Amino acid sequence: MVELAGNRLLIIGLSLIAAGTLGFHQIPGMIAEDAGGNHWINAVYCSVMTLTTVGFGDICPSDKITNVGRAFIVLLSFSGLGMFCGPVMDYSATWTKNVPGGALGALTATIGLGVALFT
Repeated sequence: MVELAGNRLLIIGLSLIAAGTLGFHQIPGMIAEDAGGNHWINAVYCSVMTLTTVGFGDICPSDKITNVGRAFIVLLSFSGLGMFCGPVMDYSATWTKNVPGGALGALTATIGLGVALFT
């Protein structure tokens, strides 16, 4: 089950990034004209920033975004959230069974790692 959820997560993630990249590349006004660099690389960057809900707003969307572009961003964002929820919940529900100590071991490791990284 863990392997299936992991594979689904990878396939869905790559598919959403590909669809987002295509949309950002093809829809006019999605990337600022003065962004510089390769347009495809900028499209991948904007797709990942949208799907991860970071949304810096530095090069995408541009000031000339159309209603089609706005609708695309909303659909991409909701698709990303909706498509990831199921596999992430499956994966998180089963991965603690593979951790030594079960859920308590995973909790201890997570807290320990958090304390070590942020202190």
